[in-house]
Amino acid sequence: MPWRAFLIANTGGGIIWATVFGIGGYFFGKLLLQLHHALAPIVFALVLAAFFGCGYLIRRYEDRLTTSAERALPGPLVAAVDNKRP
Repeated sequence: MPWRAFLIANTGGGIIWATVFGIGGYFFGKLLLQLHHALAPIVFALVLAAFFGCGYLIRRYEDRLTTSAERALPGPLVAAVDNKRP
């Protein structure tokens, strides 16, 4: 490809690329802020429920998880857990 044709095509492509991504980013940013205000409380509640739900499941199945971990990697895990309990 002749260098002049390449230079014109490269310049035109760069200008089009910058324009499309600049305008697209601007409008996407405005839309994202609108969605953030609408969805933030819902997402926060879901994350909070997932956090406490995982904590509940870990406490409920702690003995089963400890046994499974000891079986997978034998060592002083059971002794450390038994010493922790009164």
